[in-house]
Order: sequence, then C-alpha cells, then structure tokens
Amino acid sequence: AVYEDHPQVIVALWRAKAELNVQNYDGSTPLHLAVNGSKIEVVEVITNAKVDLNKQDNEGNTALHQAIKDGKHTVVRMLLKKGANKHLKNIDGQTPLEYLEEIMGTLQEESRIKELKAVQLLLLAPESDK
Repeated sequence: AVYEDHPQVIVALWRAKAELNVQNYDGSTPLHLAVNGSKIEVVEVITNAKVDLNKQDNEGNTALHQAIKDGKHTVVRMLLKKGANKHLKNIDGQTPLEYLEEIMGTLQEESRIKELKAVQLLLLAPESDK
C-alpha cells in the first residue's frame, strides 16, 4: 500500500488495527518508506494514525532524518507539526539539523542548496512556530 501510493488501503489497515510501526529488515517503518518514496498522502494518513514518528531505523534515522536527506520541505514541515522530535540523534550522533548540515556541506548544486536551506529554517524555528 505504501509503495503503490494507496492511502485508502493504509486507512483500512489502520481501522483493522494493523501494526503501522512494524519495521522491515533495515528498520524502516511504513512511515520511513512513505517519506522515502515521496508519498505525501500516505505520509499524512500514517501520521494521522498516531504512529511513532520517532521510530529509528537500523542507522538510528527517523522519518525526519529521511525527509531531510531527500530534501522534502513539505514532509519535514508535516512531521514537525505532528510532533516529530528534532533533537533525536542517529547512530552517528547527528540530530536532523546536524545531518542536514553535513549534507549541505557536500553539495555543489545551487538549487538543491536553496531547497535544503528552507528545510534548515524549519528545523531552526522555535517549537511554537511550526
């Protein structure tokens, strides 16, 4: 349902009490997969289902880390509004902001840097400004 971008199936699974925090071989949850696949509607449905937004994969990355890696400004904003913890560290000891800064330090493409600067502003905003 996540890969095929079927939010209505996710809703049906949630109503049937399916476990939406389940993790695959690399520790990814359906939320990680939806974020990675840019499935905005599925991300919205999953976050509305009150899943653990801060579940970490085998690398310690949350869905927020994943959204940052992929430069998904809309998803970062959504996750922060839903209460994702922007202070959790991955196995490299990086918060989402530190992870973002590492990625930005390696980029050459100006449009990608601008995109990630918008994400950076979201992470730097006080909690009440989301």
